[in-house]
Amino acid sequence: MRYDGDVLLRRLLPAVALICACATAFASNRAGAETLVLVSPPPALDAAVRTSLAPWRVKIIVVQLASGTPAELALAQGAGFVVWADDDELVLWDAGAGVGERRDIPAKLDDASAAALALSIKTWMHLGAPPTSSMDDPPDGPVDAPPPSEGGVSVLVPVVPAPLAPPRLRVEASTGARGNIADDGRASFRASIGVVARTGPIDLALGFELGPARATADNVASGDLSTVELSAHARLPVPMTAGLTAYPGAGIVLVRSSFKGADDMARTFVASDLAPGLDAAGLLEWRPARLDRLVVAAEVGATYVLTSQKLQDRNMRLITPAHIEPRGLVRVGFVLR
Repeated sequence: MRYDGDVLLRRLLPAVALICACATAFASNRAGAETLVLVSPPPALDAAVRTSLAPWRVKIIVVQLASGTPAELALAQGAGFVVWADDDELVLWDAGAGVGERRDIPAKLDDASAAALALSIKTWMHLGAPPTSSMDDPPDGPVDAPPPSEGGVSVLVPVVPAPLAPPRLRVEASTGARGNIADDGRASFRASIGVVARTGPIDLALGFELGPARATADNVASGDLSTVELSAHARLPVPMTAGLTAYPGAGIVLVRSSFKGADDMARTFVASDLAPGLDAAGLLEWRPARLDRLVVAAEVGATYVLTSQKLQDRNMRLITPAHIEPRGLVRVGFVLR
């Protein structure tokens, strides 16, 4: 199959821009991903956190007085994480993911309970394996606090309820319907499997979608037409409530169509072809509070197949023009870590 190079380039520019934007966001997020701000930490917790995070060489900034929100403080300090002592709770803020959660502070914070709480913070940060240690790295130390709010009183604006920090990796399966496949105007059952990974402020998703073959016929041939799609998406989480998150997303798709049948002279006709596409989607995701490894989502979207597909065998040819395919799916995911 041959494509007009200029037309194909113009149609793929939005996908290239999307990939570049995702790479830029990921690179900028890495700068603060290993910086932690502790606001008004009890001395025992401060010491325990430093001990727990020492192998990862996390930069720890201690602030005794602060105003605003954890998100604002993270932005001001260029930090990836904020742990804010708020009465008998800790507010944990993941700046990269844009979500937060809370942990109870034991009424009696001795060395053992502080160590347990520090371990919980380390797990929440998803640090992975510790890097190779180096004796040349200077120890982290307290940093001068920013100016206190008016009257010298520390002010904490309550954090808007947000879901638990999203998983770093999960698998998902979905089922639903896709319309106008191969520009035939009909809706067809579809199913897909995929994997989703959190990278900085976005989710990257890879998926494979397929469905049953559909009978089709024209003045050239009659038989069964089937399509499969391989996709890559970037999704931006937007917290709505404690268990509900919206995900606008966009991506690129590779569509493969296959035809198997016979022409009007009963000769076998077998052919397949590929076409690129752009995809836009919106997901509404729910995470049950008691089943934190389960993710349920509803998705609506549309795929724009950029070029025609020519299913050709000898002198017989079926042509599928560029077209738009709307879809609706229900997804179920399972958190791996």
